[in-house]
Amino acid sequence: MNNENTYGYVYILVSDKTPYIKIGGTDYLPEKRCKEINTQPPYCLYAPWRVADYRSVPDWHNVETWLHYLFRDSRVRTIANQKELFNVTPELAAHHLASLDQQPLTTKPKIDRLFHHQGLRDYLVKLFAIAGCEKWRHKEGVWVFSLFPGAHSGWSRYFTLSIHSHEVAYSTRSRDCQIHMLLADELIMDYPDIVRWVTDHKGGFEKPIYKTALSHAQQIWFEGEFEECLQLLSFPEVQLAVATYWDRALTKYDYSLQAKYHNRMAVEEIFKQLQVQRQRESSAM
Repeated sequence: MNNENTYGYVYILVSDKTPYIKIGGTDYLPEKRCKEINTQPPYCLYAPWRVADYRSVPDWHNVETWLHYLFRDSRVRTIANQKELFNVTPELAAHHLASLDQQPLTTKPKIDRLFHHQGLRDYLVKLFAIAGCEKWRHKEGVWVFSLFPGAHSGWSRYFTLSIHSHEVAYSTRSRDCQIHMLLADELIMDYPDIVRWVTDHKGGFEKPIYKTALSHAQQIWFEGEFEECLQLLSFPEVQLAVATYWDRALTKYDYSLQAKYHNRMAVEEIFKQLQVQRQRESSAM
């Protein structure tokens, strides 16, 4: 198991005000770190910086040191009080950062597993669309997506979605009994057809145990394959209840202690799949 204190991100920043790039590492989200850098000397002289590329890695100190050593001859020495500016193109730095995907340093294998599982992929794309994840992209890190996390109470999972410090969706992995959970607004209980569907799939409803869950939250759980998940999400009433909860929870919360576990690379791939799906639907009209 990786030491959670070293897990993080290695990023490449660019600015229109300088030909130099910044290569750095952080244990929280690159976009948040970028905002800090825009206010810190000497980097603030070239603000605004923006994220050109990044990788999620088990040991960001190690990878950052490796990249700095790789480009040591191109380090900018004419600007004082810094050691992370380099006179190389962002394309070259991104190429070497991408080469890490061929090594066991990144979480890339997990993403490959995601997109080889069509049922899981389709469910996540649909869930992201309904929950409004695109609308809430500026709060990534408040909502956290973990792909193939460790076992919870003896159950391995395909994924976990959380807001602040409470879980809002997950799917367990088991040959015998696959369980899915969704957190929705309690208005879901006003629809008998939905209640009947859930009970017909060996499921039920209960108030969540999480202290940070909103008072009107309703936890839905049921058994089935991902085909059943997609069927449940096809109900407009479920879509409304899920979206309502996400909107209210993300309006309330502005941080999460779980942000370090957010898999931004997987999220980006899910968003890409969502765009592809929309383009296909548009072309078919």
